Amino acid sequence: MIAPEGTRSGDGKLQKGNPGVVLFALRHNIPVYPVVHFGEEEFRKNIRRLKRTDVTMRVGKPFYIDPPEGRVHSETRQEIADEIMDYLAVLLPEGYRGVYAGARGGNYTYLRFGDASDG
Repeated sequence: MIAPEGTRSGDGKLQKGNPGVVLFALRHNIPVYPVVHFGEEEFRKNIRRLKRTDVTMRVGKPFYIDPPEGRVHSETRQEIADEIMDYLAVLLPEGYRGVYAGARGGNYTYLRFGDASDG
């Protein structure tokens, strides 16, 4: 499991994604299984009161990354990371989208949903 943001946010909102996950997925040509979770920002307060905290997890459709021909430069890796984060944001309620608040999903340039053999 890799967190593309590289850290946890204190408020549960998405932060800017880092391109490290892109390198890993490209090197190994593996599918990425997107998982988001939200609701745990009240956990510390609730645990002191022995109160349960509702946490929701959502799993999106797995995808592969289709890189452009040739060398994938740092700018392109960041574009791919932003597409991944956009897809993750669409899985979250609006209030948790943070930096990706304008996420609409849909037409992705580098994300391919389906089997590795799909063209």
